[in-house]
Amino acid sequence: MSDHQGPPTGVGLPPRRRRAPRSPAGGIRLLLVALAAGATATSPSRAQERPDARARAHARNEEGVRRFEAGDREGALGPFREAHRSAPDEPTYRLNLGRCLLALGDARRAERRFDDAARDYHEAGGLLPDDPAPPLRQGLALLEGDRPRDARGVLEDAARRFPEVALGHELLAAACYRLGDVARAIEGWERALALEPDNALVRRALERARKDERVEADLRVDLSAGPFTVKYDGAADEALGRQVVQVLREAHRDVGAWLGRFPRGEVAVVIYPGRSFREVTGAHAWVGGLFDGKIRVPAAGLAQAPPAEVRRVLTHEYTHALVRSVGGPRVPAWLHEGLAQVVEGRARADARRGLTRATAPGLAELGGSFAGEPDPARARLRYAAACELVHELLGRGGAPLVAEVLDRLGRGEDLDAALRAVYGLDQEGLERAWRAGLP
Repeated sequence: MSDHQGPPTGVGLPPRRRRAPRSPAGGIRLLLVALAAGATATSPSRAQERPDARARAHARNEEGVRRFEAGDREGALGPFREAHRSAPDEPTYRLNLGRCLLALGDARRAERRFDDAARDYHEAGGLLPDDPAPPLRQGLALLEGDRPRDARGVLEDAARRFPEVALGHELLAAACYRLGDVARAIEGWERALALEPDNALVRRALERARKDERVEADLRVDLSAGPFTVKYDGAADEALGRQVVQVLREAHRDVGAWLGRFPRGEVAVVIYPGRSFREVTGAHAWVGGLFDGKIRVPAAGLAQAPPAEVRRVLTHEYTHALVRSVGGPRVPAWLHEGLAQVVEGRARADARRGLTRATAPGLAELGGSFAGEPDPARARLRYAAACELVHELLGRGGAPLVAEVLDRLGRGEDLDAALRAVYGLDQEGLERAWRAGLP
């Protein structure tokens, strides 16, 4: 089961409410004016030493400004680079290049090209060492690109260098939380909240993390599980912990081979002892596991289940983590839950049992989180419909085309556009074709 509310942090929000400075186009023009006004202050000897180089640099900078203000960030980058290369001691050219790189990084983040954005921000940081915006945006891009460990390194340095910027502590906390280091996440969110007491997102994240820590503080952490960080009760559940690690490794291998995709970053897993699973997650009694940025499963349920059931539950939740990593937040609940059931081994005939054109819920009803459904019978119907829908897609080209839909969603396309590009159908057309095949 996937809880689509996501992990408790405002990491995905645009930086407009933050203290980190932005880079408006007007800033480029102001710098150019400053350069022109300051030209008379350049020492005569320095100007005479390299008059041609300084003139070329000035001309290239002006070209960069024209292109930047016309909206051509890519086209402005080359002239700004040349201006800075020709006159590396001129602060205006360095600032213009840095701000252009920040704007390019923002554009690439909007396109979900997170690795490219992170590289732009990293280069901008070398040019603007006193500005917190480049490292914070680099850390954000790494987090959004499912690279929390890389993000943590960048953000630890940023929080140390710019301790007065709340966003640095907030993003660092989010990276630590994603990696399963809840204690360090709490510390970061507490610092962020001390700097921004009215930040409701941070307050909610902190409350959630404190609830987690009351249980997770005493759990053993297994860091040897490949892309997984697994927490479990080492005293009571050591054998179960080893079993979970083995099943997750096999799921990583097998699901990746079938879909042709693997998670970009690490996946945190918590096996809750006793009754703590429901206390921490607030899940309904029928929920046997969930994914909300972490895979969360109850030890009691796994320990009492036969091996096949353990494999089913863990493979299901791992699939949610993989789908989230590939497709990002745009993947609808029905595609999440349908894929997870197909991968766990649910047959189409089993899913179709009890579904009719009259009883099957529509795509609109299947778009929201399944975890909040209080009625077990209604939940079963929604799961069956989601599984049937994904089997419908698989019948039109198999796993490679489903993977392409996820890729497109991960790049920022909306669902209708992704479905049309891959299958020639939007959501309405898919639902119509699917219902036509139901009894």
